Amino acid sequence: MKRGFSLKLENLKRKPQTFSLRKFMKKVFVVILNYCVAELTIKSALSVKKSTYKNTEIIVVDNNSGDEIGEKLKDFPEVEFIPSKENLGYSGGNNLGIKKALLNGADYIFILNSDATVESGAIASLVEE
Repeated sequence: MKRGFSLKLENLKRKPQTFSLRKFMKKVFVVILNYCVAELTIKSALSVKKSTYKNTEIIVVDNNSGDEIGEKLKDFPEVEFIPSKENLGYSGGNNLGIKKALLNGADYIFILNSDATVESGAIASLVEE
């Protein structure tokens, strides 16, 4: 009598699985501070959205500018909006976004000025080890 086991391949059918590389990718948050330049800020956020690096979150902090950016960003549900009740200055406004990113598990935080845009491969290049 032989010891061992027999294995039938039909018993090993795999269930279809969805696989995402995002859980293996470093999580990048891009913080954009807005003050009275809603259109530029949106243009900046759209450039990040076109990034080839897909594990990217966008946070827009409004430094109490009163330019209705919160309303304009409702068309962009992938952008997290943080309104500040007072103008905290450049560092204070960015710190609001940085704190939010850290609370959400950021591996990297990229501060992007509202009048700047990024090339599609820029974030991927920065994250490469």
